[in-house]
Amino acid sequence: MKDARPRVSSSRRRPAHAILAGGLGTRLRPVTGGVPKALVPVRGRPFVEWLLVALRRRRVRRAVLCTGLGHDRIEAALGDGRRAGVRLTYSVEPAPLGTGGAVALALPLLADPFVLWNGDTFSTVDWRGLLARHVGRQALVTIAVVPTAEARDFGCVALDGDHRIVAFEEKGVGGPQLINAGG
Repeated sequence: MKDARPRVSSSRRRPAHAILAGGLGTRLRPVTGGVPKALVPVRGRPFVEWLLVALRRRRVRRAVLCTGLGHDRIEAALGDGRRAGVRLTYSVEPAPLGTGGAVALALPLLADPFVLWNGDTFSTVDWRGLLARHVGRQALVTIAVVPTAEARDFGCVALDGDHRIVAFEEKGVGGPQLINAGG
């Protein structure tokens, strides 16, 4: 049986952070006119650039940007990431692969373990603490969750008494719930 414990990469050159930025942004199209979701401007800068600046402030120096449709526009806007202070490597989906496919495609570029961020969510998750807990528990996967007072517009995460995920509920479950924190 294969050992399922996380491996800590000895390579300090490979990023330990990946950002999902390949979504189609179909719900935003009426507002954005087809601009890739990662490039939607917020206070004069692409949203994903704000995310990179926030990661830089948390001492993240390198990241893999998982892109798909519109990747050429994203790369033209962000380049190698120097302006935001985070060196970027790109993993480009040839066709939409979904979250799992995007992550699988990027795995050769990433250290193990790694942190996966949603490119359309600004998160204040303590990633260092989360990663330490992940390694300490020898978890295969760890997902940051946060409580919300009204979960109807989010997918919900159910945990057991030992904080293990036991179920994911699709959108539509109302009331207070735990949801994926996006990072």
